[in-house]
Amino acid sequence: MPDFDYLALDTAGRERRGSVRADSGEAAQGLLAARSLFVVKMEASSRSAAPSLLSRGALFSRRKLSAKQLTLFTRQLATLTQVSPLEEALRTIARQSEQEQVRTILLTVHAAVTEGRRLSEAMGRETASFPSLYRAMISAGESSGTLPQILERLADLLERQAQVRSKVLSALAYPIILAFVATFVVFALMIFVVPKVVEQFDTVGQQLPFLTRLVIALSDFLANWWWALIAGLVALALLAGRALRDEKLRLAFKHLHAQAGVALDGIVRLDVLHDPRHALHHLREIERRLGPRDAVFRRLAHLLHQRGGADQRLARHAAV
Repeated sequence: MPDFDYLALDTAGRERRGSVRADSGEAAQGLLAARSLFVVKMEASSRSAAPSLLSRGALFSRRKLSAKQLTLFTRQLATLTQVSPLEEALRTIARQSEQEQVRTILLTVHAAVTEGRRLSEAMGRETASFPSLYRAMISAGESSGTLPQILERLADLLERQAQVRSKVLSALAYPIILAFVATFVVFALMIFVVPKVVEQFDTVGQQLPFLTRLVIALSDFLANWWWALIAGLVALALLAGRALRDEKLRLAFKHLHAQAGVALDGIVRLDVLHDPRHALHHLREIERRLGPRDAVFRRLAHLLHQRGGADQRLARHAAV
């Protein structure tokens, strides 16, 4: 069923733009007439046609708002909804967008709102751009009549996340570059330098030490089977990505990630606290969030016992 882009006027003479899905142009005009809209212009939507494989960016384009684009859109929408209706705010933001991809996504949301859908439902048409938590907060704001305030909070939250993300990337940039350079140097030594050195040991006539033989074997493997190593890493990445598409495996991974974060938070808190009573309070808080039988607490108890600076009763409580 194709989509039709339309330009229409409502009963108050205001301009309305959007898209409607119908079997034909006549059916689309009938749907708009039922909404008391007078059609000025209508044409088949270009989005309904299948993109050509030779079109610009068709193979690699991703119809999705980036984190920066979503933050900017949320801040603009939060500001405009305080002084104008939601439909006009969406249309204004879409028209002012300089990127065609962003404009297409926002026009899709705008068209759904024009059709009478709630904003959260309209964003559900672009799930890749608007996460489920984002849409849930929008829905809560619509139900409670506090959408502008919710949008302000969402904008503040996304801006703080952007700041934290920027700081983390800045802090990790140097170690990542250093790791890549070190890896490249080690591979270069193993593939090009070690084979030249091995030639000097051919005339020794004695068995080389185990570590030397291990380095030589590793050098031979990297020199002759480097392509197999790269293929294995690519296959492993593909399998991991495919496995994470499974709902159960993804939830298990997220649960493990959450446990690791809470455990790390607990270790940091126990490390900076000197009063065992305060440490016991935070340990009980972690226990409440993860469960009393989690292996994390046995590890915490072991760490506390090794440190020797904490109360032994605290270690015994963590092991329970």
